[in-house]
Amino acid sequence: MRVKLTLTFLAVAIASLGFSQTAQQVLLNSSRYHDPEQKWQQTYFSGQISTSLSPVMEQQIGQKEVITEIEISNAKGNFSVRTTIKDDNIQVSYSENDCEILVNNKPEMGEDMIKKHMAMINLTNCETARPAINYHIYLMGLPMKLILDDAEIIESKESVDFFGTDRYSISVDYPDNTWIFYFDKSTYSLKGCEFKFKVNNFGEKIVLEDEVEVGGMKMFGKRTWYALDGKTWLATDSIQFD
Repeated sequence: MRVKLTLTFLAVAIASLGFSQTAQQVLLNSSRYHDPEQKWQQTYFSGQISTSLSPVMEQQIGQKEVITEIEISNAKGNFSVRTTIKDDNIQVSYSENDCEILVNNKPEMGEDMIKKHMAMINLTNCETARPAINYHIYLMGLPMKLILDDAEIIESKESVDFFGTDRYSISVDYPDNTWIFYFDKSTYSLKGCEFKFKVNNFGEKIVLEDEVEVGGMKMFGKRTWYALDGKTWLATDSIQFD
């Protein structure tokens, strides 16, 4: 099943409600649960993400915790991410027609600095840095982003075990990776997701918890990351919204 999702499916979903839940119905119900007034496209918010790392991730990144400050203004097309990695303060900011990358408050950086942070974010230029920023916005905007981005559904299942609980699942295809999303079968709240890269089958699972209301939307205050085996803990994000 390959379907382009838009809000026009809402009328179809309402008309065809029955015993069997379609992927469109589940996703639209989830979007209505998390963003009942459709505020995501016009939202502004800022917050801080405190990421506690497992010993394996700590060894790779070189620190036990990463603090990230994020600011998103969808109405204006402005967003920025600020974080400190390996004793360097990194800020990447985008506006509608401009972009700025600063490392330790300086716009110029050498090849050594770029290589130092390549595992977390490619600082070569605004184009290469953009995927890391888009990733933050994508996770913050779930499940609304799936509808607004016209995500392409390739599979849906009515009964899948996700960390010991029966969930609806929807698989979504992108050029470089495939995502699976898991929904509560009563409220349609998004409970988690996983992704896998097509080039190497590497991926992770993410458990979403601690719903908090932000500007009329139900967002997540906690994200726990695991390897695809679902047992190996990688990191935990604790999110505080201003």
